Amino acid sequence: MPESVTAADGDVVLAVHGFASSAEGNWITSGWERPLTDAGYRLVAFDLRGHGASGRPEDPASYRLTILADDALRVLDAVGADRAHWLGYSLGSRIGLEVARVAPRRLRSLSLGGVASADPPAERLVSLADALGLDDPALRAFATGVSADAPPFPDVPLGIPTLVAVGSADDIAAGAAQLAARLDATFVEIPGRTHANAITARAFKDAVLETLSAS
Repeated sequence: MPESVTAADGDVVLAVHGFASSAEGNWITSGWERPLTDAGYRLVAFDLRGHGASGRPEDPASYRLTILADDALRVLDAVGADRAHWLGYSLGSRIGLEVARVAPRRLRSLSLGGVASADPPAERLVSLADALGLDDPALRAFATGVSADAPPFPDVPLGIPTLVAVGSADDIAAGAAQLAARLDATFVEIPGRTHANAITARAFKDAVLETLSAS
């Protein structure tokens, strides 16, 4: 489970990328490292199993949502963080909601970008991989596994600062405003941004920084 850790000494921000992406693609090349470290936070980003430089099993059972949440908690253990701020995008946001369900005491805040109010079917994730030209058995197994028997979304306020942010032209993150209302989260709509490019928006970064400072 390769990871990238910045040198800042402040509270950990655990950044979790989306399906068919990577830590490098979602967080480093998208310009998240500098604003977080400048604000005194320690950015920890890692490649989900089946992605980037992490292991790539081809058994769908290896990719259940509960397993992905446990992977993230083991990363926190490995860097010595009892609690952390969660920064997720797309699938990384969904994993954050599962961590909030099973281990709420581990979270200081929850920033959810590009998140929908319901789990996507496996077929949609496979179609996304196909559209990206990724004929990858591990990603197909991931799509099947993460969509199988997923636990329900939290349906009440989580008791920590929570942000839901989506692009105004994001046709994947359906129902995000309703999810934010259920969680009593701050809702930010990023003008003109799609699911593909909302992650680079300064408005998203600013909203996350405000959420971190509220904890």
